[in-house]
Amino acid sequence: TTQKIDSAHQNLASSFVNAFVNAGSGTDLLMTQDPKPEWLSKNKEQGILCATASIGLINAWDVDKSNLIDAFASSDNTWIKSGALLAHGILTTGVRSQFDATFSLLEEHLSDTDSNVKNCSALSLGIAYAGSNREDVKESLVQVFRGASSGLIMETLGLTAISIGLVAVGTCDPELTQMFLEIYDNAENLNSPYLRLIAVGLGLLYLGKKDASDLTVEILNTAGPMGQYAAVTVMSMAYANSGNVLKIQHMLHQTAEHLEKDNEYQSAAVLGIAMIAAAEDIGSEMVLRT
Repeated sequence: TTQKIDSAHQNLASSFVNAFVNAGSGTDLLMTQDPKPEWLSKNKEQGILCATASIGLINAWDVDKSNLIDAFASSDNTWIKSGALLAHGILTTGVRSQFDATFSLLEEHLSDTDSNVKNCSALSLGIAYAGSNREDVKESLVQVFRGASSGLIMETLGLTAISIGLVAVGTCDPELTQMFLEIYDNAENLNSPYLRLIAVGLGLLYLGKKDASDLTVEILNTAGPMGQYAAVTVMSMAYANSGNVLKIQHMLHQTAEHLEKDNEYQSAAVLGIAMIAAAEDIGSEMVLRT
């Protein structure tokens, strides 16, 4: 049993490596040589999903290759279908076309009863339309987010939050901000790693916007430990590459506190220090030595 698990993990890793090594090349030895790649049968569940999605990265930006994914998108295997929908978003990221077939395809599956299909469709929309701030895309994703928030379906909330943040990156959108903050109103009663993804989605709204994030950070700091984690995340992204010494000092103070529990925000603060100092040579050297 152990050998099978190790093999599945190794094959999953191979799918990722193969996709990144061959990104945008349009060809590889695992996934594009055969209409029904044998490699899929050597993976399980999430491994199948990732291997199928890798077709999108291998053929990135070549919209003429989208037909290679269509056969997988109609599969009865929901892991293959989910991976194919994610592949569509990866393949068309940043590509703008008057036909816009990607939006129609992905929106259709946002109401799917299978959670993996729904989640991959939502995430794929964010990847495909990152930075576009398109109203129709945001509206569709917000509908999914609000539907998931009523039942606190945390995986869907986290992945959709990332997607919304990608589409509306740097906009400081007040309505989207309020929607995310409402989740943290109940965060003290939640214990889910997907709250971290919601924090990243919220941070993306303020990416590079510096003090425009101050009020949001202040509100998050009153929402318990996970709110504090989100506050550190948002501040880190808002001041990324700014070299702001005061914010670096603030983060250093966060990491210096000796806590027995509920200190997950300290790991975010360490990453935040690196993000803020990244673009400034002297600051980067100082942080590295610290």
